[in-house]
Amino acid sequence: MTRLLVILVGLLLGIVAIEAGLRASGLPHVADSRMMQSSLRWIAHPFQPYAGQPNARFELSNDGIPERIVTNSYGFRAHEFPHEKRAGDFFILCFGGSTTFGYQAPSNADTWPERLEALLQERYPDRNIKVFNLGVDMATTVVSLVNLATIGVHVDPDLIIVYHGYNEVAALGGVNHRTDHAHFYRDLNSDPFIFQAAVPGWLRSSYFLAAMSMALDKITGANDLGFAARLPRVSHPNEQLFGIESSFANYRSMHALAASCGARALFSTFQFRDGVNEPNLQRFNRLSREYFERSDFDYVDQDALIPDEDTSLQVDTCHFTQKGRDLMASNFFAHIVARGLIEPRVSE
Repeated sequence: MTRLLVILVGLLLGIVAIEAGLRASGLPHVADSRMMQSSLRWIAHPFQPYAGQPNARFELSNDGIPERIVTNSYGFRAHEFPHEKRAGDFFILCFGGSTTFGYQAPSNADTWPERLEALLQERYPDRNIKVFNLGVDMATTVVSLVNLATIGVHVDPDLIIVYHGYNEVAALGGVNHRTDHAHFYRDLNSDPFIFQAAVPGWLRSSYFLAAMSMALDKITGANDLGFAARLPRVSHPNEQLFGIESSFANYRSMHALAASCGARALFSTFQFRDGVNEPNLQRFNRLSREYFERSDFDYVDQDALIPDEDTSLQVDTCHFTQKGRDLMASNFFAHIVARGLIEPRVSE
């Protein structure tokens, strides 16, 4: 008994020493990191590979940039969806991946959908314009299509904006390509043991417990989107964009769904920062332009409007700085105003 007590006291003193060392090191608390929060941010969903945690608030530090995420009752980083639509309301839904969700955006208001909302509200003060962010980390057009069909149409939108590219290209090119992207995604475990969630909130202030629970969740892949996408795959030998026609079919379905509830649809090319040096990324945008024009779909050529290799606009191949998010919003805003998309249609 005495030996066991000595061992337990020794372990406790060791943990205390590690805790003290971590606090004295000046390192940021891992509880604020995106990786620490990843297993708490996502839940299983019956129609999607994963969904956002509803009614959640997360304080993150992403590469030193503070990021405050607030989700609505459906788990989107967006305003709460309205229960009814009134005269003067104009609702816009934005679909995409982490670039739309707002990677490194300090707050919801700093995402490009809500920056767009601010510009439109100033331009049209007599309209109650709300822009809802339905972007989801690592989402492809399949995820957006399902979210539009099962959630978005019930918001009664007037306009939808679709911005996809990086995740789409990642899902293309496999010999096992499926139109539902089941080759790319796997469902999150519907009942995983999540170490971070098992640690009471007040104990997550501990550097040691936060780091240990994060490490264990990373090892097990509990609710980690890095494990939710099956990125390793056998590539198609002759075509790295094999399957792109199914992406265009998803655009067509989203256009039809928008029209079915009286909404317009606005698409976009995708801005890859290093797109000039990557022929397949250039080709993705070229084929997208050709499809939009062939189908007579309205689109904004963000790829042409945003300069390549400008580190003041993008932090990596696809994610934006605040300056980049503002430029994205400004480009969509200019197109919407020029095309009169907020104005009633002639037939209305």
